[in-house]
Amino acid sequence: MTELYINNKLVEINNPSDLDIRLSRENYNPSTLTVKNSEYSFTFSIPSTPSNNEIFGFGNVEEVIGKFNKRYETRLYVDEIPIFEGYTYINEITETEYLCNLIVPAPKVAKDVFGEKMMNENKIWNIPFTKTSDITTYNMPKSGDITNNECIFPLIAYGLFPKTSKSVDSETYSNNDVYDRTIRIGFEDLPPAVNVLQMLKQIFKNSGYKLEGNALSERMLKELFVSYSNPSDYQMQFPVADTGYSKLKGHWENFNGTTIKPEYAAFRNDNYIGFNVLNSTNLTLSETVDNGYNIIKTIQQDASGRTCENRFYVAPVDGLYQIKLNYSNFQLCRASSGSNPLTGKTQQGTDSVGGDTPTMIYVSAVSAKGDKRANYFEKKQYEIHVVRDFGEGDFNLSNKKIIGNYFAPNLPQNSIFNTDSEDNYPKYFPQNKKLMVIDPCQDINFVCGLHFGENEKNYNAYYTHVRSSNIPSASNSMVIRNGLSYNLEFNQDKYVHSAYHNPDKYVFWTPKRPDDSSSLIINSISTNKYRNELTVSTSYNVEKGTNLRIYVEIGFSGGEGSDWIEKYDFVIPENTNTYTNDFGSQINTVRIVNVEPQADDKYIYSYGQDTSDIVQNSWNNFTDKYNVNLTNSPSNTTNVYDYSGDGNVNSIIYLEKGEKITLVSVSDTADVILTNSKSLNSAFPLYSFDFELSITPFQSSFDWIKIDGAGKGKETMNWNDTTDFKKGNINLIDFLPSKVKTSDWIDNFCKAFNLTLFQTDAKTFSLNKRNQKDIF
Repeated sequence: MTELYINNKLVEINNPSDLDIRLSRENYNPSTLTVKNSEYSFTFSIPSTPSNNEIFGFGNVEEVIGKFNKRYETRLYVDEIPIFEGYTYINEITETEYLCNLIVPAPKVAKDVFGEKMMNENKIWNIPFTKTSDITTYNMPKSGDITNNECIFPLIAYGLFPKTSKSVDSETYSNNDVYDRTIRIGFEDLPPAVNVLQMLKQIFKNSGYKLEGNALSERMLKELFVSYSNPSDYQMQFPVADTGYSKLKGHWENFNGTTIKPEYAAFRNDNYIGFNVLNSTNLTLSETVDNGYNIIKTIQQDASGRTCENRFYVAPVDGLYQIKLNYSNFQLCRASSGSNPLTGKTQQGTDSVGGDTPTMIYVSAVSAKGDKRANYFEKKQYEIHVVRDFGEGDFNLSNKKIIGNYFAPNLPQNSIFNTDSEDNYPKYFPQNKKLMVIDPCQDINFVCGLHFGENEKNYNAYYTHVRSSNIPSASNSMVIRNGLSYNLEFNQDKYVHSAYHNPDKYVFWTPKRPDDSSSLIINSISTNKYRNELTVSTSYNVEKGTNLRIYVEIGFSGGEGSDWIEKYDFVIPENTNTYTNDFGSQINTVRIVNVEPQADDKYIYSYGQDTSDIVQNSWNNFTDKYNVNLTNSPSNTTNVYDYSGDGNVNSIIYLEKGEKITLVSVSDTADVILTNSKSLNSAFPLYSFDFELSITPFQSSFDWIKIDGAGKGKETMNWNDTTDFKKGNINLIDFLPSKVKTSDWIDNFCKAFNLTLFQTDAKTFSLNKRNQKDIF
């Protein structure tokens, strides 16, 4: 029985012989004959019946257009055996029949399927992958047979060994061809090798074909894996959102209640002393989570020959990272009673005041709280910093200091609290226990951290204001400000891309208006600059009938040695409160010189001063300076008591691949009493704390950040935005050769192993061992 299907519908034929199918095969010159078969063409006729007319879209109707250009899918069966599969075209239509041509395409070869496509361009072949241990899983035989594995991760040295430095004190390395303890192995050193036959089946499947044949059951071929062979600069696609996550949790103390424990990883900078927590003598880690060889631990020697463990996080890719730091159980060392100091030795790291001579570290109890040497947050400052090295191998610890202060260089303001000079106001302060934004000129390596305490050198009206709230001392979470420093003298060659949640307004210290204008409202004028744009705004809409003219001096950046300042004036019209202009050049500084009018029927327009006689100053104003809305961000909080504290800080920072992150503690120096009763503030303070630091890859581009160059938010951001880094799996296709065409690879594979590949039907290819009698 002969059956003809067109567009999956059975065609009516009067008699199989009426099909009149004849083979018309093109003749080839034998010298040009190739292994690729030719196209077949058959002519036939079928009757014009209602059913057939419907199949051909009623092509028998003269008004139907396009009927001779349309292609119809066609299959021919004889006794249910498929004979041909191709396409039918209508050549002619008479009153009684359709004259048709059946085209059976030539069988395809690999080049017809894959064209010019490179091996790594064959779409997707995902396998689950989230952490380091997955490598071990894939290297174990799946179901007891390695041929079931999609891939393995062979321990092959594809080049010279990657190294870390030999010493914590210098960037010195052993030779890259020497196998020693400084070798640092990462994911990029362990790319997968994929199973050949499984790979071939997958890439044919991805192109819409099925691969079968007796070659697929050959044990030798089933055990073949394609080793990685891409250029050294090829970007491997590991699931960074998973493998880039790391967490460290631990405890540090240098006093256990009776004994001082020297911290040999310390550094000293004037009246500040500190240490790299992750490289410290007294660190005890309770938890380490490292999904992808990101936390590098090395056993090194310091300058004194002491063996120590050094750790740091290495950014696996360029991108934004979420940094979370929890700091708890922070305790300053207390004497048990009275004010008796502790007898010990002051040889602490790099500082050796007194050497091995018995001395006494001054550690006071409650009764000695008023002593200027007391280890209280009202007398001493402590900070914990997350820091980066910009890929240069130097965290700049030798210049580390307390950075959580409220005056220059952190903000362009002095510490004089009077109205004798316009230089003394306005002043801006973070609210106590809230977020403080740190200018890059303070510490360009700083990322985020926490500040606790004060000392007499810093004591001023702001602390008096803090204490008026019945808080024993100052404390703040801290983040580095997004953008460039306000300080033009600071040579900042790296733009900081930083995001943070700061809904809390800064305290605004400014003169009060006089009593005779008490009915007027201060309408503060503020400026925001972002790259070339300047926005000037008022707290309230300008009073009806008033056009507020603002006079400013703008400092522009024209490259090294070519900065300039120009004067402008512009108007904020009535019933509006903002003006924005693009000046076409990078804006570095903005200073409001004057406003006109300075007051109207409702407002005093204040840009930091009152033009009337000044009566007193006010803490009652707030400014939106550094306001940033990062929804769903974990809270940034601190708590401080007489000699204990805790806090959390969370930020987002852009890191380049290979940058290192570590954790640093820094404080004022403690006081030491020498045997001759002389007192020096040169000792390492005694304290303890717990910490938890986590780092998570978040977004690939810093364009995600919506904060202007002055550190103020432009748009709302979301901490919980979906990461655009790869997550949950790896695509094995990405690890195939990027410089080899797929069809060339398949042809060479067939030649190397004496295989044939041919198309058996429209959607199937067969890969078989070549018979010895086969003719090429």
